[in-house]
Amino acid sequence: MTTRAVIKSFAKVNLFLDVVCKRPDGYHNIETIFQTVSLADIMEIELTSAGIEISCNNPEIPTDENNLAYKAAFRLSEAAGYTGGVRIRIEKSIPAGAGLGGGSSNAAATLVWLNHLLRAGLSENELRAIAQTLGADVPFFISGGLAAAWQIGDKIQQLPPLERHFLILAVPKGITVSTREAYSMVSVPECGDAMPNELSECSDRLRAWVAALTAQRAPFPVGNAAVMLHNSLEKPVFSRYPEIANLKTLLLREGAQGALMSGSGSAVFGLGESLAHARNLGCSLKESVPCDCSVHNSVNRGSVMETET
Repeated sequence: MTTRAVIKSFAKVNLFLDVVCKRPDGYHNIETIFQTVSLADIMEIELTSAGIEISCNNPEIPTDENNLAYKAAFRLSEAAGYTGGVRIRIEKSIPAGAGLGGGSSNAAATLVWLNHLLRAGLSENELRAIAQTLGADVPFFISGGLAAAWQIGDKIQQLPPLERHFLILAVPKGITVSTREAYSMVSVPECGDAMPNELSECSDRLRAWVAALTAQRAPFPVGNAAVMLHNSLEKPVFSRYPEIANLKTLLLREGAQGALMSGSGSAVFGLGESLAHARNLGCSLKESVPCDCSVHNSVNRGSVMETET
């Protein structure tokens, strides 16, 4: 029986993010377009005799029950009727507090691949139902790839994958932005009683994105990316952290097809015309500002297994 798997758990960027309204439960309704990218944490998931153990190479990441992967292992074990243990080792490459979804990705990868190791047979919909109890972004990472999402980001419509495109990810040194902090700075109305349950009930802007993504199969789906890229958290976050705004300005100045802060920040991505162009953008940026830069491509999975034993 297979008892151990090594997993790549991918990051995401938001090509579009609009904060629609504030809910009575304190969350916000949003509309967004997610895309997973090749930046990844490496996870080793192993079945043991008892207990849940988490270890991580980043001392700032919690390794107790506050870790999302821990919560995912606990919930999946419950759902599968599994009474043994799980050991999870996480080698972090996705920076925390950067709007790239690292913790959510780790949680979803734990659900998917622990389900595989246990031969539990839970369907994708059943895994998403568990994922919804863990966090707003976790359901997306069950499948990853390209998707539209709404309500708190947990209502998902998978979209046909695009041809591979390249981007530069830039994270300003010494700056992290918590999701709670970013959303507390945005001014939006209170939500009404009606919640959009279907994509057809969402805004014209989100549906226009979906139409453009579905109709075109270019390396990046729109002729003028800068026109459609949008994140309504940028303005309030930029006002508090001008270093993040500066990254976006520099990427556009250096010739990125489009640039945007991902999620609640602090990461900013710039779209390259090619791999070579994306690398040149990264080189230019490193010479200008203190940041961590890396070049990545789009991927069509939330996670992938490297090996199993």
